Amino acid sequence: SNRSQMDYRELMSGMAAGATATLLLHPIDLIKVRFQLDRTTAKRSTFAHMRELRAAYGWAALYQGLAANTTASMASWGGYFAIYEALKRNCGMGPFFSAATSGFIVQVITCPLWVAKTRLCSQIPY
Repeated sequence: SNRSQMDYRELMSGMAAGATATLLLHPIDLIKVRFQLDRTTAKRSTFAHMRELRAAYGWAALYQGLAANTTASMASWGGYFAIYEALKRNCGMGPFFSAATSGFIVQVITCPLWVAKTRLCSQIPY
């Protein structure tokens, strides 16, 4: 492909990696969010909390907010790798500045998605 054109391989690879990681690890991320918001002094292990949540609300409770998390992760990782490669190829930036710049751009753009994901994960399961 022409080096001045955008190569979608990085975008698609990043999106696939983000989706795969999120689909596999979402229940642990959900528990992490709940621990961060928990004001009680009760200390439970991650897996004990997962068992309690599943027992009270069913398996679906462990996947609450999955769509928002997957969307945010795909946008973040796909965007990061696509912007990183574009900056390296087209702007002559080195790896450090390409990484820092692409990380900044992606965080600014995807911040609302991460807020939505956190809010959905923190709600009481339906």
